[in-house]
Amino acid sequence: MSSTASDSLLAAPTRATRPLTVQRQLHQLVILGGLTLFYISMIMPARLQVTMSVVTLSPPANAVAYGVGYPYFTILDAVMLAWGLAFWFLTGAFRRTHSSAVLVYVGVSLLSAVIAGYRYSVGLESDFFMDGVLGAVRLLAAYAVFASVPSSEARWARRLQNALAILFVVSLFLNHAGFQQAGTYSNEAGRLTASGFDFATTSYFGGVLVLSALTMAQGRRRWVLVCAGLVGLAMGGGRLALTIALPTIAFTVLRSRPVIRRTLIRIGLIGAALAVIAVVTLPSLLERIPTFRRSIDDAVYYVKPSELSVIAERYFPLLRSAGITHPAVLGRFNVWASALQLLDDRHWQPAGSDWRVQQGLELLGVPSHSHNGYLQTALKFGPLAFLVWVPLAGTTWRGLRRRSPYGLILLFLLLSLAFDYWMLVAKALFLLYAFAALNDRWLAEHPRQRLEHQPVGTGD
Repeated sequence: MSSTASDSLLAAPTRATRPLTVQRQLHQLVILGGLTLFYISMIMPARLQVTMSVVTLSPPANAVAYGVGYPYFTILDAVMLAWGLAFWFLTGAFRRTHSSAVLVYVGVSLLSAVIAGYRYSVGLESDFFMDGVLGAVRLLAAYAVFASVPSSEARWARRLQNALAILFVVSLFLNHAGFQQAGTYSNEAGRLTASGFDFATTSYFGGVLVLSALTMAQGRRRWVLVCAGLVGLAMGGGRLALTIALPTIAFTVLRSRPVIRRTLIRIGLIGAALAVIAVVTLPSLLERIPTFRRSIDDAVYYVKPSELSVIAERYFPLLRSAGITHPAVLGRFNVWASALQLLDDRHWQPAGSDWRVQQGLELLGVPSHSHNGYLQTALKFGPLAFLVWVPLAGTTWRGLRRRSPYGLILLFLLLSLAFDYWMLVAKALFLLYAFAALNDRWLAEHPRQRLEHQPVGTGD
């Protein structure tokens, strides 16, 4: 063989590897940049993000008083949106991580806002707010960054777990440091609220972290994540979150079979230790535990909480005969009845905005949201709300049937929305759709095996 031919053979791999090297560097840049934006957005205190706001909506007075919504679009959101959309499509990640559920929600939000805006322009609506559009865009920004990072389903699950664990632990330390002006803690009854969450949402996603740790983590990592999740679940002070989470956690442990007794004992000991720490470090919780009363929550959200409203008697006629007197229970039914009345009054016309829904509910004695995700989305999106829930219910059902590690997590979140409404929290909404997308990925990567009948004597 001539020297010229030999040189050409040696040079050929060098020329071929150059584009591969550039492609690999671009791949690493996408991963590093996307993960940096993801962790910053998950952990950065909300009030610190407010200082970077480029668009600020003007909420109505009752939304300011009762904290419904987050009227900011920040520099971080803009960078996440641009980065995520660019690399989501350019790297082909859109085809790998495409989730119809999140795109349906964004589309329904925008279409509902267009319908509500038109109704306002012709005088059929007294107010029009853009918080629904802003929430949809912020969801798209967070989801685009999540989807743009080329990674396996298992790795992304670990990253979501890491982000939630860091969020709860950092929030705990910030509270003890007295750093209460960063949107991480509330002065209401000593309840823990992680950055970007409210109190109840902190509890719900503490439960999510515990469930994901039990179904996907192993060894010491599992118990570190369980402890971090119990911090959010217990110290967030969400009664409904605890009521829904504890049976779901117990079912998860029982379904896993191995070392059931030891696992239950560990969870019980960890929970008891965290309860003692909570009582010692946050003394105001001691006043809440025996009575389950809140100085602000029940009084504000439920007008005359110990009485059943006239509207509630019309929609729930059996309640009075049932002899239910607990303020929180009656308050919930009063709120739900008011939401049903408003839905009837509006004839299922989409409000396109949580603030607009709140304006209508205030006239019926409820100064907040409807405390039910399904009623709230029906008021917000009208008949289009069914399009939001069909893909989420479908992926949850398939996950449960196929024993996906995300099935019970999604079921827990959908059950929580029957008693509360946390979808106005952009970070929580993103996590819901992130887990739904990971469930779809898991189902696609673990197809159900079918036994094919082959006649005897055929084949190789």
